[in-house]
Amino acid sequence: YIRNPMATNENLTFGAFVSYRYPYEEMMLIKQCYLTPKNNTLQGKQFFEYVVSVPENESADMQEFILCVRAINNFLSSYGGNYQTIGCIHTNTENLHAHIIMNNVDWTNGTRLNLNMNHFYAIRESISNILLAHGFSAINNSSSYS
Repeated sequence: YIRNPMATNENLTFGAFVSYRYPYEEMMLIKQCYLTPKNNTLQGKQFFEYVVSVPENESADMQEFILCVRAINNFLSSYGGNYQTIGCIHTNTENLHAHIIMNNVDWTNGTRLNLNMNHFYAIRESISNILLAHGFSAINNSSSYS
């Protein structure tokens, strides 16, 4: 779905440490490279998905949204390590939204990122700050950002 040609185009797709054409295959290759009996990178949750959706009552400049989502993508790719990410901005709904997929295995050393609630709140706060810096609303409990 993330690269659905009916929802996005290549100009609205961007990544870190991964190509636009074969991101899934490349992310799975990293997992396979670091797979050991002690470090089964193929168990449990494989990826983290983040959705940034501008509320329908909030206007959004496409160029600013692109810059904002790229900044979020770059933040996630370097959150405590070096993680492959791919993001796509979708234009097939009334409001702009983007999906960002993050590999949970560091491509440089094989360390698996296991997010706990402290990580969740830190990531949420950082993404809120990025949104605010680009003129969008911060994440809150009643927001349609997720």
